[in-house]
Formats: sequence, structure tokens, C-alpha cells
Amino acid sequence: MGRTKSSFVAEQSTDDPVLIDPNTSESKDTAVPLSIATTSTLVVAGLSSSASVLPGTPALPFPVPVPGIRITASADGGPTYSGTTSSYIDLVEPQDDSDLEDNLKNNLKNLFPNLPKVSLPGSKDYVPMQDLFTSPAVSFAYERGWRQGFKAAGFPGVEKEYEMVRDFFAEAEEKKVVVDMSCGSGLFTRRLALGGNGYERMLACDYSDSMLVETRSRYVQAEYNARRKNPDSPDPPVIDLIRLDVANLPFRTGSVDCMNAAAAMHCWPRLDEGLAEIYRSLKPGGLFFASTFLSRYFKRVGARSSNDISKQSFQMFESAESVKEIICNAGFQESDVEVTLLEPACLIIKAKKGTDMDIDDTDLDMGEEETTPETTSETASETSSPVDVEVVTATVVETEETEETKEVDDWEVEI
Repeated sequence: MGRTKSSFVAEQSTDDPVLIDPNTSESKDTAVPLSIATTSTLVVAGLSSSASVLPGTPALPFPVPVPGIRITASADGGPTYSGTTSSYIDLVEPQDDSDLEDNLKNNLKNLFPNLPKVSLPGSKDYVPMQDLFTSPAVSFAYERGWRQGFKAAGFPGVEKEYEMVRDFFAEAEEKKVVVDMSCGSGLFTRRLALGGNGYERMLACDYSDSMLVETRSRYVQAEYNARRKNPDSPDPPVIDLIRLDVANLPFRTGSVDCMNAAAAMHCWPRLDEGLAEIYRSLKPGGLFFASTFLSRYFKRVGARSSNDISKQSFQMFESAESVKEIICNAGFQESDVEVTLLEPACLIIKAKKGTDMDIDDTDLDMGEEETTPETTSETASETSSPVDVEVVTATVVETEETEETKEVDDWEVEI
């Protein structure tokens, strides 16, 4: 599958500097790193377009098997997680050890791709905002019309939003490890990784395995096009695909430099836990960029609202102010959070995790406040500042995506 670099291809077991067992009983500050190992087992990792399996060859009218090598991950006697070098590693569900003991059953399974992990509407464990995107049909449609519809909410278009993310991340003190959270079909994964941004490692993460399969397929084709156009271009970062739960991230505390979550927060059932995990995972000074919808858009299109979060179609954000409060409650300082409204219903969030020095300064300020004479209510009302929320009118519309390609620095990224 092309020349895509992954950190999961070492010939022997290696300790990952970022990934840990998400279900560890230890503190995630000091958890034992996951030990990643490749096996000698050749497996069918899934089905995909022939153009992603053999880039440069004429596309066949049917999907073809994707070959890969089995990889395993475990930490200090804990559960074993598995994946393949040509798809992703699953850090949500450990592999069934009983299958490993049954050699015949395991060998037969290697000949066929895993069935998609799909929870269907009507089943007791179906959570709309989480499980909608596990459908292969939705994954297939995402870049074939679904995403283009976001312009009605004020989204600036994929290329413009990518530029916003890229420019924000350029402010980071370090850009070694970048995460594309809830990566979907890899729209931003491809642009961030192939945009010549100088990242060392990129983790494309999603709960939906069908979205991860779509991400891998599209990334392989885009990287091939880039290399074909300019063989002497610098290598893109190491890229790994991870199936995970945003509310229980498998990242060591303070290990991520930058994280993007494009059109994603409204799909997280455990929103507060997810944002707290993002804050924990970022390094001091690390950056978080996100885009999402206000509830007025979902109400207009008839999305279901419910007091039961497990039955609600999406998170219903009522205002930019309320979203900023949610971000701050996760740990970010108010002065380090910026929320911009692109009319009529698109929110752009930029947040920076404070450094230890920032925290010390905050404590010092609080100490000074304790010795300040009590102010009158009139003075307090004059000095208190409202939540800083910028409201602008979106003037950039999203262009219709085609099979054409777009140049990004020295790379050619297939849209």
C-alpha cells in the first residue's frame, strides 16, 4: 500500500513514546507505554478501492482485499490490542485471547476482513451521535456530498479551515506530535500530513473503524499522487491510525503538541470527559483547534433533541459563550480560549494549554486578590469582563469537491 510510513512496522517490539493502555489502573501521567510488535502473520485488513491497494493502476469497478501484517500492543501484562500495518490499531476493544488459542479459527479469520463494528438504530446500545458514523454508508458518503452541506451552517470550506488550523499550529512551541481527533474520512489528516508542515508524527484517530478504513484508503492515494508529482519532496511525518474513545484517550499525559477536532465535538456523547482528556494529553503550551455547530442548525434540519444524551442526535450548543465555558471547565484558562462564531451557526475554537509558569502567575494573581480591599458592586460591574466571543459573518463558501487535485506547498493532495 504505497510507501506510507508508520511507527508500527518495527521488526521487534518497541515501546511507544505516546500510546498507553487506555484502561490502565495506573495514573496516565506515569503509565507504562504500550509495547508495539509486528507478527509474521499476513492478514486481510479490509476491502478498499484498487487504487489505494495498487496506486497508479487502473481502478477496478469493485473493492479488493487489502493485505497487511498483524500488529499487537500491550503494556506490562495488561490486555492485548491488535490491528494491522495497512489499516489501524484498535485501542477500544482488546482482542479475544480465546481466539488466539484456537489456531485454526485464528488462521481462518486472517483470510477475511473483520466485519465493521456497527451499532444499528433500534438496538439497546445505539447512541446516535456516536454510532451514526460507524456505518460504512456514511463513511462512504462523507466526502461525496455530506461534508459539502456544512456551508449552510457557515463553515468556511475545507481548504480555508485547513489554513486556519495550519496557521494556528504554526504558533506551537513544538510540532512533533499532532493528532487529528475524530478524523472522519481523513480530510484534515491528508492536508496536515502532506502540507509540508514539519510534523514528526501524526495520529489520525476515530471511534468508527469504517471511517479509519476510508482515511487510510484516501491517504495512500493522496501520498502516491504527491510523490509522483515531486519525488524529491521531503518525507511526510510518520502516520498512524488509531481507533479510540475520546473520553478515554490512550495518550500519555503531556505527550501531544497539537490537536485538531474538525466538526467533531457535537458527536461526543461524553463531551466533558473528552475535553478533559484532551487537556490532559496536551503538553504545556499545546494547542487545540476545533470546529462545531450551534444547535440552531440542528434544530433547522430536524435533528433529535432529548434530555437523555444517549438518545440525542448531537450535542446541542446554544451559544458561543456556553461553549467557551465548557472548554474552560476542561482545564483551559479563559484568557487562552478564543471562540469565533461564523454566522449563522459555525463555531471555531482555539485553545492553548497553559504552561507551569502561567499556572504559577495565576496563583500569584489569586493571592494578590485576597489582599485587595473589597470593591463596591458598582465598581465590580465596571471591571468585570464578558466572555470574549468574536462574531463574524462567513463570506467564504465551500467549493464543490471533485476528483481534481490541489497543490499544498511541494505536495499534491487529492481532495
